[in-house]
Amino acid sequence: SVSFPDSHDGHSGYVIEPLGGRKGLLPLIPANTSKFTPHVVLLHIGTNDLNSELEVASAPQRLARVIDAFLIGAPDALLVVAQLIPTRTDSLNDAVETYNAATAELVAARVASGKHIVLVDHYSAFQENPKYRDDYLFDGLHPNDAGYAAMADVWYEAISRFLR
Repeated sequence: SVSFPDSHDGHSGYVIEPLGGRKGLLPLIPANTSKFTPHVVLLHIGTNDLNSELEVASAPQRLARVIDAFLIGAPDALLVVAQLIPTRTDSLNDAVETYNAATAELVAARVASGKHIVLVDHYSAFQENPKYRDDYLFDGLHPNDAGYAAMADVWYEAISRFLR
């Protein structure tokens, strides 16, 4: 039996790019993809941008730069890009749905050009449970253990065929 590598690089509270005094993911990607040489990248980014109302209209363009940085920095890795989970706030969910639609378009364009990238839909996975707001969210924005388990199922479904 081969143990699954448990190295990871996660950044709580980050936004897509440095903006509004917040730390951003984009500048970290070149050094971290070189340091870690990832085989799989699970990317779930944008919630903090939308929740903080940080230039929401341009969030998809910032996401595109992050996606492309991963594709350049780790060209042999499987990049798995997530559509964001819903929140308890309907107006924020409207912004999340718009962002998620743009995310799907960004991924589809890169798939069409032959990139090793897939999209996962955490939003629908949460909404399949009519009580997701109580069952899957710790607060108005963050998953609880059951929410993380639902997300894990979606991630695993996307990557399982690539694991050995």
